[in-house]
Amino acid sequence: MKITDLNGKKVCILGFGKEGRAMLRILKKHAPDADITIADANPIERKMKNEKLITGPDYLKDLDQFDIIIKSPGVPPHPELAALGATLTSGTQIFLDTIADSGAMVIGVTGSKGKSTTSTLIYEELKAAGRDAHLIGNIGKPAIEYIDLAKSGTVFVMEMSSYQLMDLTHSPQIAVVTSFFPEHLDYHGSLEAYLEAKKHIARFQHKDDVMFYNGMSEGARAIASESAGESIPFTTEDAPLPLSETKLLGLHNLSNIAAAFKVAIHLGIPQETCVQVFRRFEGLPHRLQSLGIHHGIEWVDDAISTTPESTIAALDALGDRVTTIILGGQDRGNDFAKLGERIVDSEVRTVMLFPGSGGRIRAAIEGGGGSAPSLRPSPSAFGLGEGRGKMTIHKGISGLRSPHRTIVTHAREMRKKPTDAEGKLWEILRGNQLEGFYFRRQYPFKSFILDFYCDAAHLGIEIDGSVHDENATKEYDHERSLIFEDYGIRVIRFSNDDVIHNQRMVIDKILQELKRSSPLPGRDPEGRGRGGGAGGGGMISFHNVTDMRTAVATAKQHTPPGTICLLSTASPSYNMFKNFEEKGDAFRQCVLESR
Repeated sequence: MKITDLNGKKVCILGFGKEGRAMLRILKKHAPDADITIADANPIERKMKNEKLITGPDYLKDLDQFDIIIKSPGVPPHPELAALGATLTSGTQIFLDTIADSGAMVIGVTGSKGKSTTSTLIYEELKAAGRDAHLIGNIGKPAIEYIDLAKSGTVFVMEMSSYQLMDLTHSPQIAVVTSFFPEHLDYHGSLEAYLEAKKHIARFQHKDDVMFYNGMSEGARAIASESAGESIPFTTEDAPLPLSETKLLGLHNLSNIAAAFKVAIHLGIPQETCVQVFRRFEGLPHRLQSLGIHHGIEWVDDAISTTPESTIAALDALGDRVTTIILGGQDRGNDFAKLGERIVDSEVRTVMLFPGSGGRIRAAIEGGGGSAPSLRPSPSAFGLGEGRGKMTIHKGISGLRSPHRTIVTHAREMRKKPTDAEGKLWEILRGNQLEGFYFRRQYPFKSFILDFYCDAAHLGIEIDGSVHDENATKEYDHERSLIFEDYGIRVIRFSNDDVIHNQRMVIDKILQELKRSSPLPGRDPEGRGRGGGAGGGGMISFHNVTDMRTAVATAKQHTPPGTICLLSTASPSYNMFKNFEEKGDAFRQCVLESR
């Protein structure tokens, strides 16, 4: 339905936030004879000239009196809306329908993580190439405000949230899916409904359209499979430069760069133009944004991270420098178990907790030290002595014989010096990139170290050098795998050459094992501990805070000089702030005031 088709119709704008206000302006310009009613659960203080108002808890009643209801993205699903059928539409739908015959192109970008950065990178590439481009949608102004700019040659780069996608019956000519993992489940009701909403970016594409998707994400592949057009995967290996040559942090940004690069090449933009854009791009506000060093502490604003997965990615990006983190906010029922494990596995020693989800996050952290089974094989099974001073490790397996250092300490040192193959595989596994499964690297058990371990799947991964071709070592590896199996742990092995030269086979094999429904039947694991995992072994202190000023002041007291205090709440903060931008701005202000 085009905007002009609403002239003379009885129209209801459902939700009067940013998009609702924009829709009212455009309706009055392009459909001046529309009979407009505005409905919102909240009071509307703005004075209206000719528009009618419906506010309060009953704002969804009697919607069947309207010819068209234009739903804003912030209005959640409701049975009364589902019953409306074709009379329900959205500003995004009207925008796409209105410009369909203009000759303009729409590049739609969605994803659980990375859509804002990827959208901006594509836009910057287009501008650098001299194209007529506009950045719109979830990241910019509402799309409906741009209908007058649509003409042949114009490109709209549109960030599209699941809220905007769920009611669409029109997909963009070029679609990009950066990632997929559980998010907004309180809004959509289930992971299946969330995935279904995302699929609308591809479902109505035509055979001449193109879909770019993250080849490392099964969810992204599922979305791409809905497209009738050409589907093109991307991975971090498609990036035209290493992350170290950019100003961005975190491996996830290499995936964003790869996505933007593939789209640009498809549009005929030279590689050198893209590389120049990537090198000078400083990132977006509130996304791993350094606020500088004050009192010897680096303060990093990652207010955009409102899910456990994105906070895990932030910790992966910043590494062992993070010793203080600010977490918590509105509780949307997310599972914080993997985040708890990741924090236990890090150098974090001080945790600030906002009300709402803070209590559940603390419980996840306190339980994180025992999330992996503590295997107790007999020392003789591995050629190990009984006492601390007698510990030896089979020569050629890990090369350790140290009576004064623990396995945990050695595991931490091994992480700092990975082999080429370990580094390659960690690029794929880190940050929940592989189907959302959380892996730990160089994970210590009582007497030995697994190269990689996923507790959710009870899966261990070992990467073997040439020494593992020797008969004695093969026998040792076999015995060790049998002990793992006795405790319900599957172990799969790859050679260094497999990981470096046959990555697709390695990924497929890991995915095959991850999809197996349950761990091997084994003994009940014993000896679960709390606090201080492989990352550090120290105690974590928790501080309940109710405002940003207190959080920053407490962090200032407890964060050692030379380390990072990270704001990455793993939860939205609508119980405290209007949006993540306001939260990040408050953090910046409090940091500056504390100098």
